[in-house]
Amino acid sequence: MAYPIHHLPVLQNWDCHVCGTCCKEYLVTITDDEKKRIEEQSWDSDKDLGGYEPFKQIGPFWRRRVQLNHRPDGSCVFLSDQGRCRIHERFGYETKPLPCRLFPFVLVPTGDHWSVGMRFACPSAAENKGRPIPEHDDALAAFAARLASAKG
Repeated sequence: MAYPIHHLPVLQNWDCHVCGTCCKEYLVTITDDEKKRIEEQSWDSDKDLGGYEPFKQIGPFWRRRVQLNHRPDGSCVFLSDQGRCRIHERFGYETKPLPCRLFPFVLVPTGDHWSVGMRFACPSAAENKGRPIPEHDDALAAFAARLASAKG
């Protein structure tokens, strides 16, 4: 069976529609500051996270990184049964790790500016649902500034 061809829209739209797909498929590496902030939120592994630890270490011992942990079904331990982020529900959007807030956008340093891309694994992005991307410019500029300061 041949697959249909879907052309990219001239104007891409996106807004989160809380489907939880990103929390099931996206592995989130966090900074030391983000880990500390989440630890200070006092999550109970048994009561809040279904018996799972909030973090897992990845990489060789000389270059350890920390990711948000996932359940055996692939979903983030912070994803609630209602398909929402527990960090967001309890402490607000700004307290989520930057990669979670940035998804499905991709910011790539390109010479003297950032190029914006989109992960079409996000159903809302793939279906072109939401506001036009230029309406996200303020948030994208803030994300770019955070990424630039982290690299600097």
